[in-house]
Amino acid sequence: YIQPLHYFTLHHSDKTHITMSVLYGNPVQDRKIVDTYSNYYQVDYNVPFTKDTSVTEIEFYAKKALPIQFIVYRPTGAKMKFNVIDKTPLVTPKVGVYKFKLATPMKASKGDVLGWYVKKTGVIPFDYHGSGKTSYTAIGGGITAFIQNTGRIYSVRVVEPPPPPPKESPKEPIEEPIEKPIE
Repeated sequence: YIQPLHYFTLHHSDKTHITMSVLYGNPVQDRKIVDTYSNYYQVDYNVPFTKDTSVTEIEFYAKKALPIQFIVYRPTGAKMKFNVIDKTPLVTPKVGVYKFKLATPMKASKGDVLGWYVKKTGVIPFDYHGSGKTSYTAIGGGITAFIQNTGRIYSVRVVEPPPPPPKESPKEPIEEPIEKPIE
């Protein structure tokens, strides 16, 4: 069993901080292994989306600067069977922690999961974990043609965007007495 990370706090140099909610995924960090397959799909259902949301940013660790596409899948209830809900265009990240800001948000419902397609070899690193839940397709397999389960933990997550700063209320005009001219 993988303990989901539900909240984390970002600390700023000016001593302010914001707490963000993790809506999907695993801690983002450099991990030991990266996939060697190419032209295949992977789905990670270790920690599904925790609520209905619009995905505006996907954070992941990129071990390689190669094209990747993200897909929101909905489990059907049958083993390794998913429906495609939405997908992004291909993006080529920089190596390291990468925040992919989506030009058009993707819709996800509570219980949905995230997957990805890689054109060349793997991009997101993983560690083997006995209770990890991921599946992949054969090389050249279709977007939902998953053939194998694996015990892996990938460095990818979706966080709830921080709330916008509070709007300052318009200040009431201060009435100042007008001095009468001296006659």
